[in-house]
Amino acid sequence: MHLHLPGATITTYAWNFGDGTTATGVSATHAWTTPGDKTVTLTITDSNGNTATTTRTIAINNGDPIAAFTITPPNPKPGDTVTLNGTTSTDPNGTITTYTWNFGDGTTATGPTTTHTWTTEGTYTITLTVTDNDGHTGTKTTTVPVRKSSSKPRVVVLTDISSWEPDDHESLTRLFAHADMYEIEALVLTTGWSIDTLNDPTKSGFISIINDTINAYEKDLPNLMKRSGQTGFAQDESRQDIGYWPSAQYLRDRTMTGSRNRGVQFLGATNDSPGSNQIIRLADENDARPLYVTVWGGGNTVAQSIWRVKQDRTQDQFTSFLRKLRVYTITDQDRSSSQPISASSHQWMRSVSGGNLLFIWDECAWKFQNGTGKSNWSQYQTHIQGHGNLGRQYPNYVYGVEGDTPSFLYVTPTGLNDPDSPNQASWGGTFTGDSNNVWTGAGSCGTYNSRFYSASFNNFAARMDWAQSGTGNRNPVIVLDGDDGVSVLRKTPKQGTSVTLDASKTFDPDGNGLRYNWWIQSDAGTYSGPVTISNSTSSTATINVPADAAGKSFHVILEVVDNGTHNLSDYRRIVFQPTS
Repeated sequence: MHLHLPGATITTYAWNFGDGTTATGVSATHAWTTPGDKTVTLTITDSNGNTATTTRTIAINNGDPIAAFTITPPNPKPGDTVTLNGTTSTDPNGTITTYTWNFGDGTTATGPTTTHTWTTEGTYTITLTVTDNDGHTGTKTTTVPVRKSSSKPRVVVLTDISSWEPDDHESLTRLFAHADMYEIEALVLTTGWSIDTLNDPTKSGFISIINDTINAYEKDLPNLMKRSGQTGFAQDESRQDIGYWPSAQYLRDRTMTGSRNRGVQFLGATNDSPGSNQIIRLADENDARPLYVTVWGGGNTVAQSIWRVKQDRTQDQFTSFLRKLRVYTITDQDRSSSQPISASSHQWMRSVSGGNLLFIWDECAWKFQNGTGKSNWSQYQTHIQGHGNLGRQYPNYVYGVEGDTPSFLYVTPTGLNDPDSPNQASWGGTFTGDSNNVWTGAGSCGTYNSRFYSASFNNFAARMDWAQSGTGNRNPVIVLDGDDGVSVLRKTPKQGTSVTLDASKTFDPDGNGLRYNWWIQSDAGTYSGPVTISNSTSSTATINVPADAAGKSFHVILEVVDNGTHNLSDYRRIVFQPTS
């Protein structure tokens, strides 16, 4: 607006915006809260007291509404009733009048909140369209994976947790921060390097550390459960799916003591314990899943369960029992460092198994974790300690950090590895086996530990954010050729051909950006030549199968990383077995 009064000086500028508000000054700004034609009046006064007025009409358009909604649960199974809530949608200068939902399966609904049930597996695109009182629309689109439940791996923990060597306590905290990933079947206080006998009341009293950590977990559960949209606990927690957070009482009921002494000489009729009996009972359950016994201290408790079954059952029954177990030991702590291997029940287990017991003897991954955690202790101080009740009781290290953590990282269902194939690179190590099914650290163990350390730590840090505040980053979900599971995929193309793998439906539940990397784990398969990948950093890649690969195998890994706070990863392993 321009006004001029000749022969005088303008002294005041008065604005009237037509909505009951005014302003003064040569220029003014104003925001109307409703759309429509607005009349603005400017009145100026000069030094002689004269005035002049002018008006303008400004058309204020209605802004588009902003659609938003939540999905509960965020990872439903076919047949689940899913609640969709669009009441967080907003309109900056109007009123939302209609909500229209499209569920990506040919069905629709209306209303600010609704429920829906998908009957078949798949990844569905949900669209909410909101319309305001001026006819303007806003749209929000989100993908949701609907898949059959995936059972957790079954895990038993044997720990020599103590106050003077806190790394077991650190590992236990990390385990509980990932309790939705494992069916924790038993938490057993046993002997090891930190506890030579449980006959000492001070040492047997360290079971209180397990219980205190469960108490901290219980306080953080309301926040942790928000990560998967869980609102309560199952009446029967004996069979758990990935994503389910067990109740604290479930963990308390499975906390017990194991063998009271270490060493092979104590195996026998008087060495049974609640822990060894629990392992037998678990293996006897009508459950096809293997039972992973993670040995953070000495393995005398699991050795006693093997001794008892060997004594009481037929050879065939004994063999079946062994084949149900998987044992992962953090070094050999069933003897002192000055004693020979023959003094340990670990050696006895390997000798009587006849190759029927998958036995991992780790001397690589735990040392890497121990030392690397110590070198990066500031990360634990910043991102772990003090985060939630679990973080507040996470202890300072003494010798190393979380030396026992690789034993359960190994079975984490990330899609990276099949725990029944220890030669596959994993968060918990890479191993090479002998004819007796005993696996020790592969030469590439350190290389893969270095590669995956940040990813596994970020997973921990993000979960501690959830423990603290009930919010945080979540892992991307790989959808490969329409499959969003975690099991190893297998391809049998003809040699000399090309195979396109499509992960374009992969998504991040938080809407973060994604990075793709396809690579070959060259030491996992039997084909020793080079394998090339076209578009190895795209969502869709082409694997060029060598012309001489028939009858052999090679392993392709898809690794997807998001750009959220604490970059989180997802993986999928594809084993190629070309034919001629």
